[in-house]
Amino acid sequence: MIYVDIKTVVVVLAIALLSAWVLLGGNSSSQVSGGEKITLYKNPNCGCCVSYAEELRKARYNVDVIEVEDMESVKAKYGIAVEDQLS
Repeated sequence: MIYVDIKTVVVVLAIALLSAWVLLGGNSSSQVSGGEKITLYKNPNCGCCVSYAEELRKARYNVDVIEVEDMESVKAKYGIAVEDQLS
């Protein structure tokens, strides 16, 4: 029979998790929003998109807002499925 000390298992798991955390940059938000550029296409009459851009900037994204009258062409260009479209 093999005897496993639970304290040793916990310490090994903690070290493994800490190592993975350090290798990933110290926190998950730095991997997601470390100044990456996002292009937000919006209808000039949409007030919601202004708020979305502000929230993205708060999360440290570099947001480029492009106003487009014909949002259908943008959706078609990027292959946005109908079920994923807000309007």
